[in-house]
Amino acid sequence: PSSDLYYTVFGMTVLAAFGVDFPADKTWDYLKGFGDGGNLDFVHLTCLLRCRAICGLLGKGDFSTGSENAVFARMGRFRAVSGGYNHIVEGAVTGSVYANFLAYCAYGDCGLSAPDVEDIIRSVEKLKCPGGGYANEENMRTGTTTATAAAMVLLKDAGGEIDGSTIEWVLARCTERGGFVAGEDVKMPDLLSTGTALHALKTVG
Repeated sequence: PSSDLYYTVFGMTVLAAFGVDFPADKTWDYLKGFGDGGNLDFVHLTCLLRCRAICGLLGKGDFSTGSENAVFARMGRFRAVSGGYNHIVEGAVTGSVYANFLAYCAYGDCGLSAPDVEDIIRSVEKLKCPGGGYANEENMRTGTTTATAAAMVLLKDAGGEIDGSTIEWVLARCTERGGFVAGEDVKMPDLLSTGTALHALKTVG
């Protein structure tokens, strides 16, 4: 089966976090095959940067922030008019929580500060819904657990504000079974929503 950059990030992050050895030299060779990311979309550009940064932390390959400038430049084409990032459209009017989170993490993993972080914060804040959750598009009636969790983690780290309504919104997604659901109108909890919610709640204390 074909390898995938998106899942390579998850695999490398978990293994590195637990100190488990894996063939990082072989992974670096796989990552080199993408060059400067010319054929990648926004999501996979951020994945490429994060994977190479993890290899760098493990002392594998020849990662340096300077060598990734071309990838960062390609990622910058997805900067929205509003100042944040959009994970689908180049030069979109508004950003998305998902894109802002991925971009912020990519810069952070590479040991850099995201440029114009105040614009990123404002972009995320515009995506807050009336009930306290966050969505990936403006003017949505309600948010999703994954987008809200990403917004909380980003805002906490970047110095933005997280009010009580957002925390209460996430807590309200917890079911009697103990798992979290993906949104207000969802009945069945799932592991992705549960994992992101728990991580966000722990991050904000």
